[in-house]
Amino acid sequence: MRALKQAIRTRKRQQRRELTHDEQLDLAQKITNRLSQQVFFKRAQHIGLYLPFDGEVSTLPLLKQALLLHKSCYTPILANTCLQFIKIDSQTPMMQNRFGILEPCYPMMKVMPAPLLDVVLVPLVAFDKHCHRLGMGAGFYDITFAFRRKSVTPLLIGLAYDFQRIFSVPRNKLDLKLDGVVSEKCFYT
Repeated sequence: MRALKQAIRTRKRQQRRELTHDEQLDLAQKITNRLSQQVFFKRAQHIGLYLPFDGEVSTLPLLKQALLLHKSCYTPILANTCLQFIKIDSQTPMMQNRFGILEPCYPMMKVMPAPLLDVVLVPLVAFDKHCHRLGMGAGFYDITFAFRRKSVTPLLIGLAYDFQRIFSVPRNKLDLKLDGVVSEKCFYT
């Protein structure tokens, strides 16, 4: 299964990288528009969102919109084997972590416990019609949100380009299922 997951990751990451900058911006805006119309987003006050890396769907248009709506936004930082969510705004100082992903400068920020978030926007490499997610392979989101097996909050929503959808994501019992995936074409649940 490991080899199959890696082959899918390689193929889908390459497809993401082949998008031009303008295509990425256009698709991110379409995804933002679709997501912002969802009732759960309109009601959410505390939103966790990743900062884009390696061709992932950009959350920056959504961050801007959420802040204009006076929602509190939090982005993950790496903390050993799990993620901690730090409140951010348009002025938050950022630095690169060990993977080259931007994250807030931790000592200056307030940590929000993951169970208290309303919605978390999750990056992914591939997904299927049942909202199973294939991530980058480190398991940070699976470990951080393992408590979701006994809870319904926060909502976990993947952001993806529609071409990232595959027939079936290979998975094991530790892999979390998402509540939905938003692409430029559809909201999959």
